[in-house]
Amino acid sequence: MSSTESPVSGAPGRRRKPAESPTEERPSRSRGSRRRRSGGRAGKRGPLVPVLIGVLALAVVALGVVLVMEFTGSGGSEAATAAPTRYEVYETGEAVELLDDREADPRPLNENEVFADSAELSSGDLVFALESQSLTDNCAEAVWGPRALAALESAECSQVARGGYVADGYIGVAAIFKLRDTEASQTLAEGLAPVEGEEAGSEGGFLVPPSTEAPFDALGAGYSSATATVNGHYLVVLWTQSEDSTSAEETENLETPLIALNGFDMPVYYRLTEREAFLENTGAATEGTTTDGTTTDGTTTDGTTTDGTTTDGTGGVVDGTADQGGIG
Repeated sequence: MSSTESPVSGAPGRRRKPAESPTEERPSRSRGSRRRRSGGRAGKRGPLVPVLIGVLALAVVALGVVLVMEFTGSGGSEAATAAPTRYEVYETGEAVELLDDREADPRPLNENEVFADSAELSSGDLVFALESQSLTDNCAEAVWGPRALAALESAECSQVARGGYVADGYIGVAAIFKLRDTEASQTLAEGLAPVEGEEAGSEGGFLVPPSTEAPFDALGAGYSSATATVNGHYLVVLWTQSEDSTSAEETENLETPLIALNGFDMPVYYRLTEREAFLENTGAATEGTTTDGTTTDGTTTDGTTTDGTTTDGTGGVVDGTADQGGIG
């Protein structure tokens, strides 16, 4: 077979290895391409930023609403941010002396003690009926306004009892605050004083009724009168108004409904008599006598001085013998 002849089909022969084509190199990723992809993803996340800002803004607004409601009292009624037209402060001397400090009367008020005998309060023909009530240790629920809240915090209030009353033609609220001491009661009484002028809404504050539903939502819409009485570490606040009063300029005499509501302070009176009886039974005098049985002038209650001598000026001792310089 000549070198020019091709091998016969099927005959054994040696095939030539086909020429290898050059290998194609895959383009490597450059940092620039990664940055672009990264940039593309950042572009997709971009709209989330204003969304998150919007959500945060809504949360701040919601928090502000909650704080305002907490600060001004529950609900949005007039009574939750109202104050009396007339306000006077009184002080009970005997209670100031015997119930001066909460440490002398630590027992908490209870529902039965406060409301069992105050379902009806009356003066003459006027009879108030209890419509709503509250006894809580969260005293901040009972007042509104920065000035009143600051005074309440300073007074270290531990309890407040409130009653909402309705009579023929009148509405009223009564409250008992249990505070640190007499000075704290005086502080809160001053903090509840109405603020006049443009600052009344932002700087003032007063009592919040136990219910802000009708008819108590009308309190403060007309001419109303209130009193605060310092009874040692208790402060009793009374507030009343005619049901048909719509103008604070139209004054009227509200003495009778205030006298009727004053019966709400009976728990304080009972505490006062209990304290007085306790001091008498333990030998502590209530007037001019110290707790060790001696009077404030240094003599004992049996007429002898604390050094064992009588008070008649003779200088004789109790057993009848004379001391030096005395009469023999």
